[in-house]
Amino acid sequence: MGSKTTRWVLLLSLSLCVCPGIALGAGGQAIKVKRFAGGSAVEVSVEGKSAVLDVGERLGPWTLMEVTGEGASGRRVAILEDFTSRTGHLLIVNPQGVRLDLPKSLEPTFQEPAKLYLGHTLAEVMDSASDLLGDEILSKPGDPEYDEIAGAIPAIRKIPTYSFVGTNATWDKVGFAYGGRTPDFDPAPYYAPIGKIREQGQVWDGLVGGYLPILRFVYPESPEVWTEMIAFAPLRMSNANDRVQPVWYRLAHIENGTVTWTHYIDSYHPFPPRTSYNAKVFYHDLIGLNDDWKKTLAEGMKITVPDERVRTWRDSGWSAT
Repeated sequence: MGSKTTRWVLLLSLSLCVCPGIALGAGGQAIKVKRFAGGSAVEVSVEGKSAVLDVGERLGPWTLMEVTGEGASGRRVAILEDFTSRTGHLLIVNPQGVRLDLPKSLEPTFQEPAKLYLGHTLAEVMDSASDLLGDEILSKPGDPEYDEIAGAIPAIRKIPTYSFVGTNATWDKVGFAYGGRTPDFDPAPYYAPIGKIREQGQVWDGLVGGYLPILRFVYPESPEVWTEMIAFAPLRMSNANDRVQPVWYRLAHIENGTVTWTHYIDSYHPFPPRTSYNAKVFYHDLIGLNDDWKKTLAEGMKITVPDERVRTWRDSGWSAT
């Protein structure tokens, strides 16, 4: 009995792991800012090809999302993002090159029916006198593979708090329901298909920046058309109130690799006289989030693990090897 229980704990632990996917570099491309051409325009060089871009324009796969200042210095940087792939990177670029490369992970919140329970029915699994799935997986040579186990067990979607964000600056932690809705914000009113995709359980989840607590929700309509929401808790307070955690949300709609519209929301839907939020502040806070978390985790312990998925956390203060 103990052996069977131990094996199920192992299998469930692997299936419930929310480690981000393996981060790939931005192709090793030579990318830098040649000059800032105004408040929201910049001349960018990508692999030797240059162009002056306004926000929303592309050079190759890279879309200029904004020009903002970083940290206390306020030095200007360009925010470039690759939407030609659902796992394209977000880059912070300055005249010296890529200052920060934030990869995006992505996983479905659903499984292929034929792969569930390793091809067995739920009744066969429940009625088995032994640990049917555990016996099959552990009878194979080598260690269990994450993808096999994740595909064999249904995703957990119907829970009150599907994920959350928060910081050590406030007592408040903001919970997310499945599909990206929080007590204070729902992306569906901004684009009706989001609600339908969420109801059908077809949302994809991920993170931005490897280990960083930047949540990502993707709502696909087709391989070429999809909407993305990213959300994070900036390391700041509003009006010195440590009981309320601010949360940034960004919605972007993509068609054939091109961003057709974006919405930036600071914690709540804007109400008149405010009709929008400043995108420059969104990216300023995102850069600060990366820098402050790296500083906070700098003294973290070093561990050695065999799991490649966990080793991708090496950029955090844990320095897993």
